[in-house]
Amino acid sequence: MLATFGHGGATVEVLPSAPEVTPGETISGQVLLLGGQVDQELGSLSVDLVTEVHMGENSSADPSEDPTVTLPFTKVEVGSRRLIQPGESIMLPFELTMPWETPITISRTGFLSGMAVGIRAEADLNMTFVDAVAIAPIVVTPLPSQQRILDAMTNIGFVPKAADMEYNSLRGVEQQLPFIQEIEYEPPTEFSENLHDVELTFVARAHDLQVVLEVDKRVRVSKGEDITARGETTMGDFVLLHEEIDEIDWEDRLQAWLTNVARTPAILG
Repeated sequence: MLATFGHGGATVEVLPSAPEVTPGETISGQVLLLGGQVDQELGSLSVDLVTEVHMGENSSADPSEDPTVTLPFTKVEVGSRRLIQPGESIMLPFELTMPWETPITISRTGFLSGMAVGIRAEADLNMTFVDAVAIAPIVVTPLPSQQRILDAMTNIGFVPKAADMEYNSLRGVEQQLPFIQEIEYEPPTEFSENLHDVELTFVARAHDLQVVLEVDKRVRVSKGEDITARGETTMGDFVLLHEEIDEIDWEDRLQAWLTNVARTPAILG
């Protein structure tokens, strides 16, 4: 009876074969399905990738009720209908191919604050109100091309502050996933008078990487020449082939573009 409500019922545990993975790679592992105190029937068992996504105005969800949700973005079935006996231990292998747009959780400077990606296993147990669910966090490391851009931003003085996932799409950019990762940077002193912050988004594909920069500029109000926290947003993007990461001076290119954006006046009044 209690197993119907999840007490003394079957449990699952996710056991990845490696602690970290890069977008585009395949990660494998096993799911340990452990029987509870009574016989139970497994309807199905699935494994998916999940991340924490902020549901904003571009989603159908009410952000005031649950602004952040655990959103799946790749799923495979690894188990089908069978009887699970009390105390029985069942190991089921799985393989997941990481989408190229999988958000990264770490860079050379350390873990990205606010980022979480995991492998979730969910056992659909028949005749119960509570399914067995477990999530194993994984580290997603950048592609070499992504790391090169991250290094360039750091080398020109921009300091990463935080990162988050937004349920959103970028205009004119072909995306595989319904959300984007935004890595927020604090500008160095030479930019701080004109730029409030810079957000960096990667849209990776098998052969290339699209880099999108969103710059929030400080607005100078003409009356009294005060500078307010209100921002004017400027967008820019470029595409690089993965193999050309060492052929271009990315520090110079980013510095030049950001300098040009900073010099363009943003005035209200």
